[in-house]
Amino acid sequence: MKKSRFSALFVLIALVSLIAASLSACDQKGAPLPTDSGSWTLLSVVEKGEYFNNNYTVGTGAVYDGVLSEGVEDEEALIVDEDFVTVSFSGNAVFLVLPDGREIYGSWKKGGESMGHTTLIEYDFDGEPTYGTCGRVEDKDGKRYLQLYVVYGDVTFCFTAAG
Repeated sequence: MKKSRFSALFVLIALVSLIAASLSACDQKGAPLPTDSGSWTLLSVVEKGEYFNNNYTVGTGAVYDGVLSEGVEDEEALIVDEDFVTVSFSGNAVFLVLPDGREIYGSWKKGGESMGHTTLIEYDFDGEPTYGTCGRVEDKDGKRYLQLYVVYGDVTFCFTAAG
């Protein structure tokens, strides 16, 4: 009798461990984090104000003239292309590098529960917390990739990566 209870308890523990491991694997596969890619490519920059919403998309040759251009004299440096802003992550740190060499440093963390294929990300730049997302996207043609939104004040950067 004791042996069968022990066996049943062992089987129950093994089953719970297996379920927990599979749920953990699903969460990792379904809800990515910014550190899941070492190379993010800029897609667009959106700047919101009280009475405006400016969208600068890579590939249009748009010249950025928003708040990040304050104090920059060389307009050529502010053409929105894939190199306009780069982002990298190290531990819980996030670095945005602008074409004129300015570096914006902040921190990030998972900002709540994952929702399917998207994770809410909380950023903190200079004590001002904002929220973005990191998610898996699939196009109609079946191509899959990662998409990341980094929010810095009133400016949102959209990046993409293989995934």
